[in-house]
Amino acid sequence: MNKLKNKKKEIIHLIHCNRKGGVEVGALKAQTELKNFINYKVKFIYKLKDNNYQKIKKGILLIFTLIKINRKVTIITSLWFSHLILFFVTFFNRDIRWISFIHNSNYPSFLNKFISTKITLYSNQIVFDSYSTGISFLKKNKIPKKNIINFYFKDDYFPKVNIKNWKKRIFDFIIVARNINQKGFFELEKFFSNSLENYQHKPKILIITDNLYKEVNLKKIKLNLKNLCDINIKLNLDNKLVLKYLSKSKYYLCLSKYEGFAITIAEALQCGCFIITTNVGEQKNYLYSKRKLIVSSLNTKINFSNIEVKGSSTSNYLKSLAFFKKRVNFYSDQIIGLLQYD
Repeated sequence: MNKLKNKKKEIIHLIHCNRKGGVEVGALKAQTELKNFINYKVKFIYKLKDNNYQKIKKGILLIFTLIKINRKVTIITSLWFSHLILFFVTFFNRDIRWISFIHNSNYPSFLNKFISTKITLYSNQIVFDSYSTGISFLKKNKIPKKNIINFYFKDDYFPKVNIKNWKKRIFDFIIVARNINQKGFFELEKFFSNSLENYQHKPKILIITDNLYKEVNLKKIKLNLKNLCDINIKLNLDNKLVLKYLSKSKYYLCLSKYEGFAITIAEALQCGCFIITTNVGEQKNYLYSKRKLIVSSLNTKINFSNIEVKGSSTSNYLKSLAFFKKRVNFYSDQIIGLLQYD
């Protein structure tokens, strides 16, 4: 399709609110990348500061607004509230093409799971951010390629990486995640207490998150671990700053209980971090063997001397990029395929 014809097509990406999560940050990146090619807009249902009454009210008002649309439009929904809204809207407006985008393989509540796995079956099309998410959702080992849209973006802001200086990076470990139980913050203290026993020096750890207290008291963890490591916590950084700090960190740590594509891990890989992760999400498929460590237990004793050799190898870094690129496609390239409808 030519560029001018694409510009006439309209896609709305509907998301709860503009918090600093992977889905929200990724959608805004897509809006920037695609602005010269298609009419792609991100719509947030409510503001982060809104109370439950305001959230419900804005959701109901949005339903009536979308029902009144009298033109052909594709609406992509991410996360449960947006799925629920489009479920009602498409009963009354057949001009809207509903594509439900599934990012998770596990859910924090019954309501979330029911809407995300059952209500979305009424959409015109279901797409997944990775094969691992699709396999978990459909309970099949083979997922059609057209249903996989990796939530990964062309980013001009990746800092230049010199792996020869990897050992001299400022931070030993970095964690980038919202302060929710899914991301493994409850296990952080136990993991560091067990795994840092053989570390060469007192490590510097950087945590980039959205909140100090929401589900885990990160200040308390920092205090409890003060004799073992130095923890620095930064809140609500924009993506450019996150990438900057990733490029200054040796190890990216993911203790998540479940993940989808895990966009931040992909960014950490690009920035030269060695990845230490639980065996969840798509990262187990796109990470090169000599630049990852899969931890199956929080009691794991890690041989950091062995990892240092792998992590500081330019050859291993370049191979990890090539390995990744063979298995992942850019979102902005794939999204054009969604425009192929009458």
